[in-house]
Amino acid sequence: SWHQDTKYWGLSSENVVSAWIALSPATEKSGCLRVMPGTHIGRVLNHKDRYHSDNMLTRGQEIDEKLNENNAVLMPLKAGQMSIHNYRLAHASGPNVSLDRRIGISLHYMPPDTKQVVGN
Repeated sequence: SWHQDTKYWGLSSENVVSAWIALSPATEKSGCLRVMPGTHIGRVLNHKDRYHSDNMLTRGQEIDEKLNENNAVLMPLKAGQMSIHNYRLAHASGPNVSLDRRIGISLHYMPPDTKQVVGN
């Protein structure tokens, strides 16, 4: 589902960056990352928790606003490549309909003064 990590991570900083390192190819067929350019700027979009069994997010978080899918940009990666995005960027990945696994490592950078502001 389309989502912004900032909506449910609950951190005080807007300057959190995620890096996804592909350990195997991440292709359109294997469900590579899709991003919605420009959504890291401005307000955080409204989300709903949908708890759908086909959604790998903990609560099935999904943007509850109309997004123009024609604006989406695919981010295919070869093994060893990585993508970097601000955690406010709306992003999603499709189902893996390939015959191989899509494997990657997700790393996150946040400034040292970042605090948890939700759930404490």
